[in-house]
Amino acid sequence: MKIKGNSAQDIQDNIRALINEGQLSEGDFLPSVRELAEQLGLNRNTVAAAYKSLVAMGIVVSKGRLGTQVKSQQSSRISEGFQSLDEGTVDLAHGNPHRGCLPALDQINFSHMNGHLYGESIYHPELLNIAQQQIFADISQPFSIEFTYGAVDAIERILTAYLVPSDSVAVEQPGFITSISAIEHQQFKMQPFTVTSNGFDLDTIEQALYEGAQALVITPRAQNPTGYSLDRMQAEKISRLLIKYPHVLVIVDDHFSVLSRNLYQHIIPTTTKHWAVVRSVSKYLSPDFRFAFVCCDAETSDRLRRKLNAGSTWVSHIIQEMVLQLFSAQQFSINLNQAKSYYQRQNQKIVQYLQQFNIPCAEYYDGLNIWLELPYADKISKILSQRGWLVRSGRDFSVNQDIEGIRISTADMTEQQMKDFCQQLEQIYQVIINL
Repeated sequence: MKIKGNSAQDIQDNIRALINEGQLSEGDFLPSVRELAEQLGLNRNTVAAAYKSLVAMGIVVSKGRLGTQVKSQQSSRISEGFQSLDEGTVDLAHGNPHRGCLPALDQINFSHMNGHLYGESIYHPELLNIAQQQIFADISQPFSIEFTYGAVDAIERILTAYLVPSDSVAVEQPGFITSISAIEHQQFKMQPFTVTSNGFDLDTIEQALYEGAQALVITPRAQNPTGYSLDRMQAEKISRLLIKYPHVLVIVDDHFSVLSRNLYQHIIPTTTKHWAVVRSVSKYLSPDFRFAFVCCDAETSDRLRRKLNAGSTWVSHIIQEMVLQLFSAQQFSINLNQAKSYYQRQNQKIVQYLQQFNIPCAEYYDGLNIWLELPYADKISKILSQRGWLVRSGRDFSVNQDIEGIRISTADMTEQQMKDFCQQLEQIYQVIINL
């Protein structure tokens, strides 16, 4: 096996071909940068750039002084909702809405529902109107409406409508597990930008764009996993930055939308040529609906429509009708406000207990999860698991570096569980930091 190439792109493509052909296997180490540069008669920076791109795509992994190793393509991330639980374990890792906040499906009248046929209109006109007048009433620039099978489906379809494998996407770190996995699966490079309790780091966003990211995927509020949200000042700074990059595709995943305690902050300037705002119904109707509203520019709408054409994969009219009926139900607004208040109270309560036990945390969170930036997060999460508390550690949400933190899903926690959990976490935290 001999690696060939005269440029970083050539080397990158050749290594990928060798892996696909089986000449390089999972676990094999690549030649050192110095060794390969000498073999090919190239500058070391050229080889280093090729290796860096392969790392960003998740094809190889850097092992520091040990070298660069072909990565297992078996995903190391545990998808949302698929953890196995030991008996007696309290699941604080699920990321789900509270079942009691979801509407009862007995409100839906199935008797007049008919499946549609090929060639018929793929959009329910009343649902289009709801999207235009209600869902996206806070979007001031002109837009078109599309429907997709959930937020991640929208993100994946839009990215693949514009990008090709090895193109670069700016993504949040820590970021949403399922979105990161979808981007990895499409073999896009990922340029991470940092999310902290102080907001979205503008310098890392600018660096990702400067280094050639063709797309930006961002969550403006109730960011998963952190629960952090953009304020108006941060949003304006990002918008001003994006003015310098009008050709960058901008996808806003506003997954918590109508349930959020924060106002939506629009970051997309009018100069951005291709953009989309995605708002799924998963958090307030049910993840099982697999439905999202998308507003976007006309060309993005056209490209999405061709990917969801009437001959193959339009969004089920039965799902559209069910969503419409739930939106039209007399109790919908009341139930929505009750759910919104419930999640706010849950987050306020857990913060109070975290502060009571002197555990470092943000002043407030939004969404279904809270994020604790703690050192030795992996060790803490393992000890918590041994004591019957399942949480997620930072590695599940990382792109290219270790993330010190744990995510806790608060939607189903009782107040007693909050107190017990924080008390045990404080004990574990103190022992570990004093070792």
